[in-house]
Amino acid sequence: MDSRAGMPGKVPISFLAFLLILALLGNLAKVPLFFGVDFIFGSIAVLVAVFVGGPLRGGLVGVLPAAQTYFLWNHPYAAIALLGETFFVGLFVRRFRSNLALAGLLYWFCLGIPFIFLTYRYGLAMELDPAILASLKQGANGITNAICASLLTTYVPWIRRLHVGRDARFSLFETVFNSFIAAALIPIFFILTFDARRALGDVERDTEARLGAISTGISLSVARWRDDHLRSIAMLAGSIEDMGGQDPARIERLLASHRRAWHNFHGVFLTNERGITLAFDPLINARGESTIGINFADRAYFQNAKAGANAPAISELFLARGGVFEPTFNITSAVRSAGRFAGVVSGSLNLKDLAEVLGSLGRESGYSAALIDEQNRVITATSSRWQAMQSFTAGGNSEALVAPVYRVWPADEKLAPMLRWRESSLGMFTAVPGPGKWRLAVELPLKLKQGELYERYARILSLFLALAFLILITSYWVATAIARPLALLSAETTDIPESLRLQNPIAWPRSRLLEVNELVKNFRRATGELKQRFADLETSRALATQANRTKDEFLSVASHELKTPLTPLKIQLQMLRRTLEGGGMAALTEERLRHALTLSERQIVRITRLIEDLLDVARINSGKLKLTLENLNLTSLVKEVAERYGEPLKAAACTLEIERMEEVVAAVDPLRFEQVVVNLLNNAAKYAPGTKVSLALWQEAGMARLLVEDGGRGIPAEDRERIFERFEQVSSV
Repeated sequence: MDSRAGMPGKVPISFLAFLLILALLGNLAKVPLFFGVDFIFGSIAVLVAVFVGGPLRGGLVGVLPAAQTYFLWNHPYAAIALLGETFFVGLFVRRFRSNLALAGLLYWFCLGIPFIFLTYRYGLAMELDPAILASLKQGANGITNAICASLLTTYVPWIRRLHVGRDARFSLFETVFNSFIAAALIPIFFILTFDARRALGDVERDTEARLGAISTGISLSVARWRDDHLRSIAMLAGSIEDMGGQDPARIERLLASHRRAWHNFHGVFLTNERGITLAFDPLINARGESTIGINFADRAYFQNAKAGANAPAISELFLARGGVFEPTFNITSAVRSAGRFAGVVSGSLNLKDLAEVLGSLGRESGYSAALIDEQNRVITATSSRWQAMQSFTAGGNSEALVAPVYRVWPADEKLAPMLRWRESSLGMFTAVPGPGKWRLAVELPLKLKQGELYERYARILSLFLALAFLILITSYWVATAIARPLALLSAETTDIPESLRLQNPIAWPRSRLLEVNELVKNFRRATGELKQRFADLETSRALATQANRTKDEFLSVASHELKTPLTPLKIQLQMLRRTLEGGGMAALTEERLRHALTLSERQIVRITRLIEDLLDVARINSGKLKLTLENLNLTSLVKEVAERYGEPLKAAACTLEIERMEEVVAAVDPLRFEQVVVNLLNNAAKYAPGTKVSLALWQEAGMARLLVEDGGRGIPAEDRERIFERFEQVSSV
């Protein structure tokens, strides 16, 4: 997580106003999915405002976009959920230094989805399926918006700079978490959204196909029903013509027999050429009046038949006044005698029977149908919404789709969009073939398919949310697995020198990633080398301290040694001065003078030797010691030094024995070689008194070998290399 995310700084009011405008536009730029369910994107800008301005200022930005959803969806519950998201995410990000995607995921999974389900289910009285669908949709929409907002606040520098200050960098955890979850969820979101919209299209196309099938089936049934009745009237007219029209009683029986056979007729009658009924079945109308002698000469169907129409014809819809007193239409055929118009045979049809034909495909289909005449008046219908003789309207709010399909919405716009969709229908106009110029309007409620869609969309959104949850866990695990070892490595290596100085153990992190492990391994190697360097430096410092101490001791000894010969020299000079001052040269005998000069000369030689030693040390330190090489008989030189140094060895109770002395000639600096031999003998006398000192010289493998061996304790093996360092002295020697 972003360990650098702090309190939001001063954010310009103009920028917050800009985000407010974007949020309002984001809600208007909605993506409809199905049945009034839309994806809106205003909360992206609101969450950015929360990120840069904190929960209070971000919450103020989010009030208007949240209230906007009330006018979009006609209820306050989505607004409450969105405001809850605003304050929850703002507080969560501030308290736990988290990013927007993680905070949004937690909010919708833990609070948002349950709240939407409960309020839609019980506050809006939705059924279970749409309530589940709405809660899943809101959760998917909110999570997607949170991911988009998180990407913006992470990768847009000027937005991030408003939040964390001048340093607009982002952590590795944020990068991995946001990239992983965005790369996984956003494509899934668009794929599932596309599938959801395709499903809606499939349902609408299926509904249209079903409408087409129902309309075709009904229109064919109506045409067949109409044509059958047309033929029946034509046959009746032919029978009457065959009878010559001279036997009223027989005609009455024929009409009654026909009406029993074709019970869909309200009545069947015969008129003369003047349009007056000669025979009628039934003989008494609904008001108890006789149906004989009624004049129908003014009816259009009579006029058309009299004008010469030979084929049976269907009249317009009209209000009957003879046998019945309700809307109907007649099927009429002319009756001719000897080729001359003698009247008409006509039957008025029962529209209720025709309505049963409209519903002949079964009530379980759930459709509504209306038969419409040429003047757009309802002939009959299966629904009480449409009444005969009234102008046909789809009802509610209708919109034309691809002709001849239309959609009908409930007129109550205060209903929640999902409820309006539930009550909406798809309709289709179909022409009824044949005479009459009738049209058929069939409407199929979408709620018949809504349950199927709810189930499909609920599966889609549930899959999205399940994947979102799994991807959340996976993203968090992957980001932690990558970033945590590096964060621990950064913390452990913040002050390596101090840790090494205090000898604090370093807890090296482990990772399942090869590259991270290699990086840790390199740090461990570098730290080990640094630790060794520190140890070497500490050793060098200790050695330097010891060398300085030895040098100080050497200088102290050298100072003392310089003072030692000066004291007797000074005494001799003072004695000579007093002698000369007391008695003159007569008082100074030759022997006494020689003795004084001998002592003085000895001390001067000693001082000279000490000064030469100091100069040698200085030359060695500066690297300017030069050797003057000569081919020299080393055997003679060694014997001479041994004889000359015999007295100091005797003084130390040491016995000098020459064990091996071969003739060796080599290129050496005589003075320095003699100094080496003297130093070795002096060291034996000083540190191994009372022991035997062996001296040997021989030639071996082209090299001269000089051996001075005493009976002292010797030098430990681990310290033997040190004795060749400057001012080095081993205590055990």
